[in-house]
Amino acid sequence: MPRMCFYSTLSTCLPKHPLPEHVPALPDQKDAEHWVCALDDLLITAWETLQQVHILLYCCPEKCAGDTVYPSVLPSQHLAGIALVCKGDGTWTETMDKLQIIINKIEEVTKEARTENKAELVSLGKVKRINTAFQQLSSLVPSLSEVAALFSAPGGALNSLNSSLNYLIQQITNTANAYSAWLNKERSWDEFSEETIQDSIRTFRTKLNDVITTILLGVQNLVKLIGNEAMEEGEEEREEEDEGIDLKDGHLTELQAKLEKAVANIGMEKVIAGVQSLLIEVKTTPAMSQLLNPKCDLLSLCIPALDQYTKLAQYYVTEMAATHRATAKLLSVLLGVFTELTLK
Repeated sequence: MPRMCFYSTLSTCLPKHPLPEHVPALPDQKDAEHWVCALDDLLITAWETLQQVHILLYCCPEKCAGDTVYPSVLPSQHLAGIALVCKGDGTWTETMDKLQIIINKIEEVTKEARTENKAELVSLGKVKRINTAFQQLSSLVPSLSEVAALFSAPGGALNSLNSSLNYLIQQITNTANAYSAWLNKERSWDEFSEETIQDSIRTFRTKLNDVITTILLGVQNLVKLIGNEAMEEGEEEREEEDEGIDLKDGHLTELQAKLEKAVANIGMEKVIAGVQSLLIEVKTTPAMSQLLNPKCDLLSLCIPALDQYTKLAQYYVTEMAATHRATAKLLSVLLGVFTELTLK
């Protein structure tokens, strides 16, 4: 049975060193991975769509000398702007230059995104870079809208030429807005002042100290209980030696009662409730909050003490189970004996 040495062992496990250097918090990995994939899919869609438009513009007919007639049976006021463009004229050159700038920007963002995707964990820095990538894509929407307008017929009638560009614009806008909403939700801690953050950490530290105090008091009560029982057992042993008694009545029942008393003294329920409260608080802290890592650091410092306390609790629970099992077996044997006697 644990003695005073356990108390000293537990004391050495308590946190005595300062908090480790703060490490940036990690965002929720499942959500972050979703946005990494969403950005990658959007970049692929954008690149393929713009390449198709680029090829289409490159296939525009060249303007022949003295030829001002565009190849269409419809009047010019019913045609899209691109139908009146010839390869090499001002509108065509301006559109191609604008399209090339957009493609270069897409390739630049894609290169950076694919380099970052090699990391196993999505860091807070990666989340911020994803936000920058979506902002860069959103900044291309006006230019894309201008290009799409060239493919739109008067009256806004839909056609197969501008549907891809309109779809791309819609995807960029919707995805960027959804990401921004998620990021604002995750970064709700930005509204907290430094004083509020420190107050929250101090409150958490106080709760943790209460748990540690409960552990120490429980072990202290147990040590006192063991000491008192040892004194009583010593006196009883001397009396038994004088009287020559080998078997004590109610031995198992008394042992069970002692174990239950020991379990009650170590305060398992209070410790479990305290640790559970701390874990719930950590779990409900936003993933990218500045409060998360300090709380995790504080909680991790008491792990050695909790480990020793768990072993102590496990010892007594195991002893109680073994005593209960022995009592049940003895009662079963006695029941069988008396049943046979009754039948005879």
